[in-house]
Amino acid sequence: MSLEYADRPPLLKKETARQLEEFLGFWHVVRNVYGFELDTERVQRLINRYFVTWQQFEADVRAFMQWLLLLADQM
Repeated sequence: MSLEYADRPPLLKKETARQLEEFLGFWHVVRNVYGFELDTERVQRLINRYFVTWQQFEADVRAFMQWLLLLADQM
């Protein structure tokens, strides 16, 4: 999703994808290790980054949607 091709921009910026990977890794731990082994510092770090990461994700998707609308107008 963060790869850029000659004919289209990436859906997500590399930084957004990197931040989302942290959340995905956390989800894997929660799902497979269970909550009693969670690293509280990591949980707090993710909580602190959640809102900014969500805003970046939303902005990236909106930018991609704008590109799709421009492409549709050219057809």
